[in-house]
Amino acid sequence: MIGYFYQNILSILLVILFFGGSILVHELGHYIAAKKMKMFVPRFSIGFGPKVCGFKHGETEFIISLFPLGGYVAIPQLADLSMVEGEYDLPKNLKNVSAMNKVVVAFCGPLANIIFALFLAIIVRFIGIPRAEHLVGTEIGYVPATIQISNGAHIVSPAYQAGLRPGDKVLSVDNNRVHTFEDIVQYIALGSGKTSDGQPTVHLQVSRNDVPIDIEIIPVISDDSGSPIRRIGIYPAQKLTISKLSPHIVPENLGVLPGDVIVSANNQPILHQAALHAIVTSSDTVTLTVQRNEKLLNFEIPVTTLPVTKPFLTFKLHEQSVDIVPFENDSYQIFFEDKKFKNLNGATLINIDGTKLSSLSAIEKLLTSPKTCEVTLQTKNKTVGILFPQVQSPVIHDVQYEKFLGLNLAYAAEIWHPGVLEQLNSITVSTVKTLGSLFNRNSDISVKHLSGPVGIVRVLYSLAGFTFGWFLWYIVLININLAILNLLPLPVLDGGQIVIAILSKIFRSKYIEKFFSVLQTVFFALLLGLIIYVTFFDCKRIWSYHQVDFETSRQERIFINHEL
Repeated sequence: MIGYFYQNILSILLVILFFGGSILVHELGHYIAAKKMKMFVPRFSIGFGPKVCGFKHGETEFIISLFPLGGYVAIPQLADLSMVEGEYDLPKNLKNVSAMNKVVVAFCGPLANIIFALFLAIIVRFIGIPRAEHLVGTEIGYVPATIQISNGAHIVSPAYQAGLRPGDKVLSVDNNRVHTFEDIVQYIALGSGKTSDGQPTVHLQVSRNDVPIDIEIIPVISDDSGSPIRRIGIYPAQKLTISKLSPHIVPENLGVLPGDVIVSANNQPILHQAALHAIVTSSDTVTLTVQRNEKLLNFEIPVTTLPVTKPFLTFKLHEQSVDIVPFENDSYQIFFEDKKFKNLNGATLINIDGTKLSSLSAIEKLLTSPKTCEVTLQTKNKTVGILFPQVQSPVIHDVQYEKFLGLNLAYAAEIWHPGVLEQLNSITVSTVKTLGSLFNRNSDISVKHLSGPVGIVRVLYSLAGFTFGWFLWYIVLININLAILNLLPLPVLDGGQIVIAILSKIFRSKYIEKFFSVLQTVFFALLLGLIIYVTFFDCKRIWSYHQVDFETSRQERIFINHEL
């Protein structure tokens, strides 16, 4: 528990240090350039809105503001944004600066992010990133006949219907060359192809037996993560190495050994665990071909059917799920989705309205009575009574069974040391293609797919607790994104400041500067609205992840672990 606490604290500190540092670096680029140009800088703020704390050094007030949605450096000689940045006293002899100086100051913010990204990319190159070996290539390992979509329904797999098969190597997606399976997934999601009748389409070029084949696929638009994206239903090829055998399932002296690599099952090539599982679930005996020291060996392995879940009762209480699961000594535990009751998760049911509990069906009958009932729970420290109204949608889930070979599989992994320019180039290309899809009316990518501060912080927090290499790589991505997005020629952004400086130089009118000042204020309001809009979908995705977390914890509670 103490280690978990310190890990959370460390993750939070890393997020503050590096995410806040990325904003700080950007604004420092503007600040240093402005001071070098001898421009007046009255304020340097991390965040927007009312001042929380700060100090003054020379002419500049350094502050932290209430809303951590970015930051700004007030440079009135660059742009009059007092309606956004607040009022400050201007010197009477404030000099005009050249258009070139304005361009340099505006550009130095994104430049600082690029330099910071370059520095971090060097560290990532040195420490490396753990990566599953099967994600490195582009070979397809499994194409299911059907896939499940976001509403729970099963449909024909687009990839299977189009003729993709295990062993195919993807060469390009929509004419974009691919080098990893992650590239394939990304380019499919960012695709903008449409058929004549308006259906989305993806063009894949694959190599089958060294012969290039062009395949057109109608992808499904999946909403699994809270924002719909294109997917076709394929899995990467895996090397399936047996790591352990279950002595309770695998017969003695069968001959299969840890370290054997599975090649085929029932004479069908096996390139993914899901393909092996599909064969096992439809068989009583599996003929397994394995590779051992460059030799191919065949083994007949009987399939064993075992229970994989406990029976459990689930129902709705105030629109939130509640599970009651059998526990040891004929007792029952209760688990709540509602966070108000999180301290009661795992508590033991003592009785309902004073009636002892004999079975799940008896509990269901007591809870569905037309009156409010009192449920008595025993936690580690105390006995608690809770009043339950008549519950909604009670369902008793029976025991589920699955078939097993009794083999535990291991998957190869590697420490990837991506080159510095490789990192910067791949992130830049990905960002530019994402922006292109965002502005392409045929694409299924929209603003709601973007991540704002809330979404970025959530990903950073998760990565900080996972691996430092991936955490730093994501900071590199954030800084490249900040540089590119800020160079867009839109008012308020640095690219807009550069355009305004050049236009002001060309037209040389005091009215044009006033017009641009009003225009930037309008665009700032639009930008703030965009951030709020994106944050709404960030929160929606976080809620959907919470739902997934509850489903995951449910599976952990009811799953029967068969030791291998």
